[in-house]
Amino acid sequence: MKKIIFTVLVFGILFLAACGQTQNTGSTSGSGFSGNLAQAISSGKSMKCTMDTQGVKLDTYIKGKKARSESLIQGMKSITILDENNCAWVWSESSTQGTKICTDAKTTGNNQQVSGSNIDPNIKVSCNEMMLEDSLFMPPINMKFTDLNQMMKNVPGA
Repeated sequence: MKKIIFTVLVFGILFLAACGQTQNTGSTSGSGFSGNLAQAISSGKSMKCTMDTQGVKLDTYIKGKKARSESLIQGMKSITILDENNCAWVWSESSTQGTKICTDAKTTGNNQQVSGSNIDPNIKVSCNEMMLEDSLFMPPINMKFTDLNQMMKNVPGA
C-alpha cells in the first residue's frame, strides 16, 4: 500500500510538473549525455538534464544518486521535487508547506525507484555535466513538511 501511494505521489507530481523553469545553479563542464532519466541517475555524474516531451519541459539536477526536478505549473508557481536517498520532499516555492515521504530499500526494491527512474524510462533527457552545490539537494529549512509516512500510520488498514 505504501509503495503504491509513493509511486502515485512521485508519478503525479512529475506528470503535473509540466512546464519547465530554468535556474542557473552551477557551471557546466561541457560533457553531454543523451538517454533516459534512469540512465542519467545511474551514471553517478553531476549534471543538469532537460526533458522535453509533447511541449512539456522539466529540468532535473543530478549529483550521484540525488535528484532535484524543477518546473512551472500553469505559469503560476514553481514546484520543486527533491529526491535524496530514500526520501522525497515536495514543495512549492510560493508556499511555506510541503510534503515528505520516505521508503526503505525493502519497499522499493532499489534506490532508483525512489529517485524517479520508475516514472517513464522512455522519456528522453538531454544532459550536461556541471558542478552542483550539495545545498541544492537539501530541503529548505524555513519550510514545514507534512510527513506522509506518519499520516499513513494513522490510516486504518495501511
